[in-house]
Parts: sequence; C-alpha cells; structure tokens
Amino acid sequence: MVIIRYVSFILSLFTAYSALAQKPHVEIIVEQSEVEVGNQFTIIVKSNLMGELKINLPDEFEQGVNVFSRSEQDFDGNTGESTRTVFHGRSGSIHTAGTFTIGPAFIRHGNKVYKSNKVRIKVVTEESNAASTLDENIFRKPATGAIEVEKQKIYCGEAIVLQPVIYSKFIPNGFVDYERCTFSTPVDQHFLVKPDEVTPTQINANGHKCYKLEFNRQVVFVNSPGEIFIKPFQMTLKSGFEGYSVRAKRAHFKVVPLPGGAPKSFLGGVGTFKINHEIDKFEAKQGDIVTLTVVISGQGNLHDISKPKIDFGKNFNLYGDPEIVENLKFTTKGAQGEIRIIYHLQAITDGFSKFPNLMMSYFDPKQEKYCTITSQPAQIVVESNPSFVLKNDTTASSKEMSVTHFNDKNSVSKSIFTSSTAKWVGFSAPVCAAFLFLLFRRKQGEEEEEEEEEEEPQAIQVFEQKVTQFNTGEFLSVLQAHANNRNVLPFFTQLSKDLQVATSIAAKGDGNWVLSTDEKKQFFEDENFSEEFKSMFFDLQQKCELCRYGGQKQEDDLSVYLTNAETILKTLEK
Repeated sequence: MVIIRYVSFILSLFTAYSALAQKPHVEIIVEQSEVEVGNQFTIIVKSNLMGELKINLPDEFEQGVNVFSRSEQDFDGNTGESTRTVFHGRSGSIHTAGTFTIGPAFIRHGNKVYKSNKVRIKVVTEESNAASTLDENIFRKPATGAIEVEKQKIYCGEAIVLQPVIYSKFIPNGFVDYERCTFSTPVDQHFLVKPDEVTPTQINANGHKCYKLEFNRQVVFVNSPGEIFIKPFQMTLKSGFEGYSVRAKRAHFKVVPLPGGAPKSFLGGVGTFKINHEIDKFEAKQGDIVTLTVVISGQGNLHDISKPKIDFGKNFNLYGDPEIVENLKFTTKGAQGEIRIIYHLQAITDGFSKFPNLMMSYFDPKQEKYCTITSQPAQIVVESNPSFVLKNDTTASSKEMSVTHFNDKNSVSKSIFTSSTAKWVGFSAPVCAAFLFLLFRRKQGEEEEEEEEEEEPQAIQVFEQKVTQFNTGEFLSVLQAHANNRNVLPFFTQLSKDLQVATSIAAKGDGNWVLSTDEKKQFFEDENFSEEFKSMFFDLQQKCELCRYGGQKQEDDLSVYLTNAETILKTLEK
C-alpha cells in the first residue's frame, strides 16, 4: 500500500536531518517496516547530493508506476547558508512472503561515489479475505482496499457476489490509474452498478470514524471447479494535491463440482426455479395454429439454463423454430426473472389432446441437492374439420395442392362419425354408399402418399381458406379502436396477428403461413427492404411479444405504435 505525502512527509524529513545537510549524506527511508504480500510501498532516497542514483533492490521487487524526484531549498538566516535536499521515490510491491533488504543506494557526485544505509522490510501473507474483519491495522493508513467475498465455497454455476471496497479516512476528490480486479480463470461476470461508480458511506468501525467506498459490485458465475484467485484492484486516490496509492488484498474462493447422480431431466440450472406452460386456446379445429408457451422462472443461472426438449407426438406439428423471450435482470441472487419459449403448433388429430407434462430438475445450492418439478397438465379439445388437408410439398403453388395424409389413419373416419353422428343418421343409403366409395378412394391415395413422405419428410402447411390479400385500412381501424380505448393487451395481440398475416401474404402470397424470425429477415433481405424498415418491424414485433408474453405493461402512448404499424403494413401491402 503506497501512501505518498509529498509536502508534510518531506518537510518532516528535512527538519530531522537539517543538521547533516552541509555534509555528503545519502539515506534510504521506507515508510513501513511490514507490508502484506502484493501491497505497494514507497522507498525514498534522501540526499544533499546531485548525481547519478543506483539502488540495490531485491529480485522479488516489482516496481510500480509511481516514480518521483524533487528537491527542497532551505536558507539559514543566522549563518546565511543555503542547503538543498533531494528526494528520490520509488513505489513497488513484493509478492513473496519473507524478509527482504532494501539498499544500499549509491550516488555518484563528481569523482566520488557515496553509499547509503540498508533497510529491512518484512512481507507477510494476508490474514483475512475480506475487509469486513476490520482491525486497528487498517486505521494506521489513510486508506486501504479489499475485495469482500460473500462466501468461500460455491458450486459450479452458482452465483457469488464480489464487492471491491476502500476504507478511507477521507472522501477522495478523484481516482486515477485504476486497474480492475482480474480472475485466474474465465468467469461470467455481471456488474450490478454502473462501471466504476463509487458510493461512499460513513461508518464507525472499532471506534474509528471512516468512509467505506463501494464500487463495481458484481455477480459472478464459474462453470468449472477449482480455486479461483482474484488479482487485486489498485488505484490512486486524490486528496487535494496529494495522491494515495491503494491496492486491495488478494481474494480467493473455491468452486466445487455438482454432486453426481443428476436426474435425466437436469437442465443445468443451479438455484431455485419453476416451470409451467400456457396455451392461447382450449378449443380449436383441425388445422388451427395453437400457441404453447413454456415458462421457466426463478433465480440463479437462469440465463445459462438449457431449454427443455418436448416431444409433441402425432397430435401436433411444430411450425418453425420456437421463439425465446427473456425478461431477466441480474441481482445479488443471480439472474432473476423468466424465460418464455413460444411454440407454434398445428392441431392434427381431433378429440382430446393433452400436452405432455414438462419435467425439470435443478440443483439447489442451499439444500445441496437436486430438486425435480413438473408443470401443471394442460389439454385442448380439437374439433373435427372434414375440409382440413395437409400440404406435403412446400414448393407447390397455391393451385397445386398435393394430396396429403392424416397422421392417424383412423382419424378420417373417426372425425366424420364422432363430430356429428346425428347428421349421418338422416342420410339415405345411396348417399352413404357414395360417400363410403369416395372415402375408400381417398384413403388409398393417402396410404400411397404416406409411403412417399416417409422417404423424405416435408414441412407441413395448412390449406383451409386461403387469404391472399389484406386491406391496411381494415387492419388499422381495429387497432385504432383499441388505441382509443387504451386496450393495451388486445391492441398488441391484434397487431401481432396483423404483422404475421401481412408478412405471410407479402412473402408467400398466402396469409396462412407462420414465418419464423429468420425467415422474415431473409425475406426482407432478398427484397431489399431498408434498414430503417427492418429495425422498425422487429422493434414493433418485440413490443408485441413483451406485452403478450413478457408480462410488461406498456405505458407509452399507443398512437406511436399505431403510426409505426401503419408504415409497416402499407409498405408490405405494396
């Protein structure tokens, strides 16, 4: 730890040794006889000679940035004699415990070399990892630094908070030459305050009044086991025209691996979490798009958790890649909030369909054990739709709808007779016979095409009522009504659908397509849409998703979003 008091310190030395000023004199002075490993200290060579200086220093000494030379002139009114004293300063540190010899120093003056004394300094290991254990040694200096670590042992993936602090007898008026803490191994660090923002707090510790300066508080995640060492920060505190060099104690903590026997449903989460899923409708028709949202919430390494793999079986087809909406903030507990994984699914089979219960395991560091949680069950009733067909060939034009099959070979007959059995009772025998003949021919075609699909699976597209045009005015009139009534959620829900339909028609000529974000980006790129348009589109899309799924209430004037929506829709309509 370096404490440089240029004026007061130099004057005191000058007074003590003024009697020797007229004789050749060289002396080494070290302000501390004992320092901690890695802490800086100052070596001062005092002399009344001008000339070339050389100092014998230990090999372990690492010179710092603080080097100075200055002189003081003194005039004796009684004798009329003037004397000059020169001070040479060096700062540095030693990172090995032990006793070391500083000096001698040599000054060549004229044809002679003058030699100084030697000084011994003791370098000791730190006794504490945190400055919270204040003792009297702290208050022997104007300022001292430390890295406060909330715990000494964590698990891989567990959050830990680090707080660099300075205990000072004064409030500095500036900071220079600041070097942040560094780690012996790569870590995932997130600052909880603005970088380099310093917050002073007056405290009373052990009967001493001082100031605690906190800055760069951060939460850290480490994903590999081992001993983690933190290289101390250092800086120079400014007080008036003086500067005080401060270097913190070295800190460390241990990272241990997670215990064995993790369940198969373990997603890498360390903390406390919940999982659930939501659906946008509980009744649908065959071919309808159903939105399933998986919600993972809690605190810990939520930002680094793996996404669950879901098998939707034969009842649903997945459209595009799932959308991921994160609403997280970093706190002293780690990443806190929720992650929403949004799946767009096509209902294939009629009847009751259950979504699979989601199972998730995580490690709770407080309980030091794995915990397993499951989502609440959810189901949907799918009504039969005899006109529903699936398109197998995504390259076919709108007029060339290929014959497709149902995943369940029995679903055709089942959907006919279970959806409206009473209607069929009134039909005459000839009508029934004709229908069964057509059904038989249709099933033959389905079985032939099923064999072809097994060789090369294709994307599935719904062809019910094809929408090829849209009217921006009609879209905007609905949005305007919601905006006037400040119906925030209905506004963004309707806007999300309008953007989906408009983009689908513009890109595919058919409003029934559900394009992924990557597909939209590619379409805008191919059609040379402006960067301004693309930025406006995706910002508005994100606003919709945050309001619908992220739990964020928009307090802004909806007219702003209405104006942007009008610009986007009119552009796509062209």
